[in-house]
Amino acid sequence: MTGRGAGKLIVSTDPNGSDVVATVPMNGVGACNIPAGTHALYFRYTGDDAADFISFTIV
Repeated sequence: MTGRGAGKLIVSTDPNGSDVVATVPMNGVGACNIPAGTHALYFRYTGDDAADFISFTIV
């Protein structure tokens, strides 16, 4: 992520954001806990200003 935002990216497997699997701060380092299987991932930015979501990698 890039930008001047002072927030975090919330990752969930539910489109309403109720099943949060990761919280990634603007520095781009965060842990995730995705359940086994195939899941859609939904990304939601919360915070001040704006951020550009360019790409992500799951290791």
